[in-house]
Amino acid sequence: VCATKRRCLILNRVCVFWSILILQASCVEPICGNFLEADHSDSRFQNVKYILCDPSCSGSGMPSRAFDDILARSIIDNGDLSQAHNGNKKNNRKRKREKESQNTQNQTDKKERLEALSKFQVDCVCHAMGFPSVEFVSYSTCSINKEENELVVGKILERVNDFELDRALPAWPHRGIPMENATFDSSLLV
Repeated sequence: VCATKRRCLILNRVCVFWSILILQASCVEPICGNFLEADHSDSRFQNVKYILCDPSCSGSGMPSRAFDDILARSIIDNGDLSQAHNGNKKNNRKRKREKESQNTQNQTDKKERLEALSKFQVDCVCHAMGFPSVEFVSYSTCSINKEENELVVGKILERVNDFELDRALPAWPHRGIPMENATFDSSLLV
């Protein structure tokens, strides 16, 4: 289930490619809509056993977004370079205070956005786990933030008791961040 028609069309194209050209089977039907509004009792979902949850995230692990973040921080940290050496200490102090205020606001905005994304991600995965025949739910993001990865998994496991955490991609030498005081086996995440 995709929220926008554009994403639904992209998913449909990907599914057609994998289903017809590679797997020679069709088991995925993209639906345009709000996943959180998908009714667990809807007949279309009664036999669904496997769900891949790839909800909206910050995209902080995407190289292009990481570059954008680095560039934005550089601009904020350096300010207007054309006026950096004008010799006016009063104006320099004022610009420094403005820059510090902007940095604080940016950090607050980022924290609020991560909290909202994290809540949405937890809600999506928990909703997926509520379908009557589901046996396996895979959660993925393209984020490097623990708020969208390890902490989301911890919150999900606190809310849902019918599932257990399993190691994905065991051949990968490293993924995730080790967590102290986790209420689940966080070694499965790294």
